[in-house]
Amino acid sequence: MNIQKINQRLDAIEDLIEHQYETDVFRSKVAKLPDLEKLLAKLYTYSVKHKVKAIYFENVSLIKLREFRTVLRHLTGLRDLVSSLANKSKHFKSERLQLLLTDDVDGGLYPS
Repeated sequence: MNIQKINQRLDAIEDLIEHQYETDVFRSKVAKLPDLEKLLAKLYTYSVKHKVKAIYFENVSLIKLREFRTVLRHLTGLRDLVSSLANKSKHFKSERLQLLLTDDVDGGLYPS
């Protein structure tokens, strides 16, 4: 057991509890998202299966294109999704949460 990691997790939990309103806003936004992992897996599987075949724009292809657009739309909306927590991240004790909510150009882990 790494006591430092346990304390970091406890700090993150404490920060989320202290900023309950922002956490609730984040949760309500996340609940509206589709299962992005599942959608991406379906798109990948479809693209691998049809990699060597000629692609005809039939109903299946159109459906996959719509799914891809859905994924892109939700991925581009992630910045708004985390904004409620990101605005408060400077007040967090948890360094990990601060890194996760800070843009990578500013030294954080959130892709810009």
